Amino acid sequence: MFLEIVDASGRSSPKVTGQIPRWRMLGRGLAVVTVAISIYNIWEAKNKLRQSVKEGATLAGGVLGGAAATASAGFVCGPGAPVCVTALFIVGGIFGAMAASAAADQVLDQRDVVNWLGE
Repeated sequence: MFLEIVDASGRSSPKVTGQIPRWRMLGRGLAVVTVAISIYNIWEAKNKLRQSVKEGATLAGGVLGGAAATASAGFVCGPGAPVCVTALFIVGGIFGAMAASAAADQVLDQRDVVNWLGE
């Protein structure tokens, strides 16, 4: 019985494996949309350098937050790993982006930085 469980753990599920190309394309499409929104925000900003720094920090924070949350999946998820890792990545990315955006606003509001950016 236990050997069958161990053997089954190494087999992939055709149902899940068949969906991988669709999820990959969705992820790439969402990445393109995210970058397009950032470019639009920079284009419409009065101070393009300040907005570029903020958008860069927000994107980097989202990536780092998602990576950090996904890295913790081994400790958190257990048997529900496929759903849990996806949820952790999304939540971590959102919180990372929000924290980085708030930190960028805080730093960019400092007088020395404002003078350096030419406002």
